[in-house]
Amino acid sequence: TALRTQEAEPVSATSSLDFSEEVAQNADIELVRTPSFLRTIRERPALATFVLVLIASLTAFRGRYFDLVGGALALTPSSGLDLLRQYVDSWHVVGLGSSANMPPWLAILGIFTFLTGFNAKLFISILFVFAAPLAFIGAFRLARKFTELQYLAIGAALIYTFAPLALAALNSGRLGTVVLYVIGPWLLRALLGIESLESLSWRKIWWLSILLTLVFAFSPITFLAIVIWQFLLVILDVVAFNQNSSQLSKDKFDTRNLRRIAIVVAPAIVCAPWSLELLLHPSRLLIDPGLNIPGGEVLSILLTNPGGAGAPPFWLIPSILFIAIIAIFVSNTARLGEVALFFIGLATILGSRQVAGHGQFVPESLWVGSLLVIPTLAAVLAGVVMVDQYLPKIVESAIDYRHFLLSSVSLLTLISFLGSIFWWIGSASSAPLQSKQSSALPAFLSAEAQTNERFKTLVVRSSASETTFFVARDRDLHLGEADVTTALSPVVNRAIVNLVTGAGIDSSQIMAEFGIKYVFLARPFNKDLVRTIDGVGGFSRASKTSEGITWKVAGALAHISFLSQSGEYIALPSGPVGATGFLPSAGTVIITEKFEGRWRLLLNGREIEAEETESGVPRYVIPEPGDFIIYHDGTERRGWVSLQIITLGTLVILALPARRRRKEMTPEELS
Repeated sequence: TALRTQEAEPVSATSSLDFSEEVAQNADIELVRTPSFLRTIRERPALATFVLVLIASLTAFRGRYFDLVGGALALTPSSGLDLLRQYVDSWHVVGLGSSANMPPWLAILGIFTFLTGFNAKLFISILFVFAAPLAFIGAFRLARKFTELQYLAIGAALIYTFAPLALAALNSGRLGTVVLYVIGPWLLRALLGIESLESLSWRKIWWLSILLTLVFAFSPITFLAIVIWQFLLVILDVVAFNQNSSQLSKDKFDTRNLRRIAIVVAPAIVCAPWSLELLLHPSRLLIDPGLNIPGGEVLSILLTNPGGAGAPPFWLIPSILFIAIIAIFVSNTARLGEVALFFIGLATILGSRQVAGHGQFVPESLWVGSLLVIPTLAAVLAGVVMVDQYLPKIVESAIDYRHFLLSSVSLLTLISFLGSIFWWIGSASSAPLQSKQSSALPAFLSAEAQTNERFKTLVVRSSASETTFFVARDRDLHLGEADVTTALSPVVNRAIVNLVTGAGIDSSQIMAEFGIKYVFLARPFNKDLVRTIDGVGGFSRASKTSEGITWKVAGALAHISFLSQSGEYIALPSGPVGATGFLPSAGTVIITEKFEGRWRLLLNGREIEAEETESGVPRYVIPEPGDFIIYHDGTERRGWVSLQIITLGTLVILALPARRRRKEMTPEELS
């Protein structure tokens, strides 16, 4: 090509660029447009909505961004490595001691804290503060698979993001429900594939098993509901197979149900021995991680609002139930409606029950917020399908009941959606979940419990309607500890009840044997209860502060005590669990923990057999002086953890892509 040249014209020193409209139209350049917020919303509405959801979440969590505690959420340790160490331990220093197996979700959290440099407090804060934006992303991506209308998908994602179950879980520190709320869109998408299990490859089945393992770890009640759902589908398959074998062949029946067994059994194997404990104590299946804080009323649960502390008010009625009912009468959404109504019905039934556990020994209304994640999503997706496919037909038809039904549900959805957002933002200061400001235990009692004697404190809270109590160690409960807190022994429970009722003649002796050195009555307290404790023998008032009143228990034993043959008690310096040292003579060693068969005492390298006292603490008869070691044998626990690592690793390997055989490759790939 030839280049045409033109003679250069002289350029004036005062020349300037001409940005007139005529020049701009004829120029071979595109002028840079001034950024516009409205243009961004119009061109990228999903991104703009995500930013608004993020702003709403940051506003709702104002003043409580870090070190979250309250509601069902216990205190988070500083390091994720502490969570892993706590998970592997065989004896847990909580209450009067516990050898229960830590739930697997604690190890999962500990592993994921590597994302924040093993800063567990930061990870929990990020999880709660960014849960709503993350849930919006998942719900939007899921809704886009059911409609090409971007604004419709955005609306569906917003309804899920600000659903009552989500706001209640975030406000009350429901860790299990929050995790399920974030992964809910991916979970529902996977569960929809269960309808045709026989068409899924084994690799996808193993990935689904890993996802359900995560669900089982964080929400056993949701996993139980999925198992019940699969059991009902098996019954339907059996009926279909017996009625018409051509509709469901034997090969298809066997293939489908073999995969069902895999996705149900694999999570239980990976989570053993914790899953075995749940089978022995079925009520624990119904309780989500954390403290057992009561849920809401049955009618509230039926309307998909789990209720309880931190939940939106009852009058903000969500439209989820009504959408699910409408969906079962529409052919294309009937299955989604059935799934939603099944889970809502099961949540309502279980929500009417009262269960004790996780540090709460008085039965409380069950929290079923986790069970409402799947039906909320299913109903929202059903609404997306109905609006996407049937709205144009309804608009063009004559006015009938469908128009009134659509307008009523739409208005109810809009009111509930806007009301929930403003309520959530406005309830930040009154929500149960807050940044840590104080401890349940006064500082001087906490310091006393951190000495070599490791004394315990009975904390009593009294109101006009009830009196509650728990045994504290040297700090507040940490994550996972409520899940392994077992009931007090009957002897100690009776001693505490007798103390608060004024009939505690031997209360001080029993509490002293279990190493309870102080009784702390927190403010506000009942003055009659103060006079009652003052009048019981063996309890002397130690202090009265703005936090409450403290009594000292006479003759309280240290964590590990030695009774010599001369009748003298010696406090043996000990750690949180065991101790090492030298015993000066023959006598008796008493450990002020619950008796458990894995406590060990080695004297001069020889094991001494443990005895259980009448009160239920371990005791060792020492025949001679010598060096001793006291510990809780964690060999069995370490074995189970090793088995968990092996089974989970095997599951991951099975889920990963396998190398293809030569006959599966194309000639082009082989060449």
